[in-house]
Amino acid sequence: MRELALVAELGQTDRGDVLSIEKSIVEFAAAGATDIKLQLLRPDTIAGADSLPYWRTDLGSQREAFDEWGWIDYTAPDGMSTLRYLETVAIDYGVGLHATAFDYPAVEVCDEMRWPIKIASGDITNKQLVRSVGAASRSPLVILSTGAATLDEVYTAVEWLNRPPDQVVVLACTLIYPCPPGQANLRRISTLREALPRHRIGYSDHTESYSTAASAVALGASWLEKHCARKVTIVPDSKMGLSPSAFRIYADTAHGELVDHSTPDKTLMGDGVLGGEAEAAARVGAYRSWHATKPIPAGTVILPGHVTMLRPCPEGAVPASVLPVDASAVALVDIDPGDIIMSSMIDTEAT
Repeated sequence: MRELALVAELGQTDRGDVLSIEKSIVEFAAAGATDIKLQLLRPDTIAGADSLPYWRTDLGSQREAFDEWGWIDYTAPDGMSTLRYLETVAIDYGVGLHATAFDYPAVEVCDEMRWPIKIASGDITNKQLVRSVGAASRSPLVILSTGAATLDEVYTAVEWLNRPPDQVVVLACTLIYPCPPGQANLRRISTLREALPRHRIGYSDHTESYSTAASAVALGASWLEKHCARKVTIVPDSKMGLSPSAFRIYADTAHGELVDHSTPDKTLMGDGVLGGEAEAAARVGAYRSWHATKPIPAGTVILPGHVTMLRPCPEGAVPASVLPVDASAVALVDIDPGDIIMSSMIDTEAT
C-alpha cells in the first residue's frame, strides 16, 4: 500500500500574492496536507480572447477572469526566486510543492525546480504540452488529471508522456466546478485501476464534501487532491475550497480516523464511465484547439508558427491532439489572427 498523498490545491485563491501563498502553505501543512499545489498559468497562453468560462455563465472571458484573479508571473526576472522562496517555506513545514503547468515556460520552470508537474484535465488532449511534460527529465513525477476525458484519451496521453508507470499518477476527476456529490463518480477510480494496473491512481476532488476522502481511499486511491482556500475571494475556487480547519477533517477522514472507509459511500459511486455527458461543457471550454497567431492567406501551408493551442475547442475545430507538423494542412480560406481554425477551413490532403 502506497503512502497516502493529501494535496492542498491552492489554485489562484491567493491571487498571486506571495505572502498570502506562504500563509496558505503554513496553514494547510499544519492541517495535514502532505503536498501543496500551485497553478502556473498566463491568461494569454491558456485561452482565446473570447473564450467563455465553462464553469459559470456570469463572467466575462476566461482570459479576463484568470487575469483578474491574479497569478504568479513565473516568466518575470524574479519569477524563479519567488518560487524558490515558496519552496523553502514548504520544506521548512514538511510538505512537498508542485504545480500545474499550463504552458511551455511553466513546464521549463517546474523542470528546473525539479518539481512534479500536473497536467490539467483540459490539457489531456494537448499533445505538444503533454509530450513536453513527459520530456521534462528533471521532474520526478507527472500527475495526469482525467476529468471529462474518455478512456481512449487517457491511454493516448499516457503514451505521449512516455514515462515509466512509477513516474505517473493518474487522477480520476469530474470536471465540474463545484461537483455535486451525486456526480462525483468515484467508481472511475476503479475503472482507472483496472485500465492502468501498474500506475498509481488517485482522485482530484471538485466536490464540497469531505466524505469523498474515505470512499476514494476505500476504492484504492493513494493520491487525493482537494481545492483549498484560507479565505473567500473573488476567485470561484475559494468558495468551494476547504478552509484549513475543514481540510483537517478531510485529512482525518482520509486516514480513517473519523469515518470507516472499508466500505465506499454508494451515493458517490456513479457508473465508473469516463467522459460523461455532464462534462460536455468542459470538453468544449477546457479543451484546446488551433487558434491562428497571424494572418494565414488561403493556399498557405500551415506551419507550427501559424497557430497556438488555446481554449476553447468547439465542435468542428481542429483539436490540440493534432499537430500542424503532422497535419500537412493548407488553408482553404483567409484566416485572421485569433480565429479558431475549423476543420472545414483547411485541407489536409492538398500537400
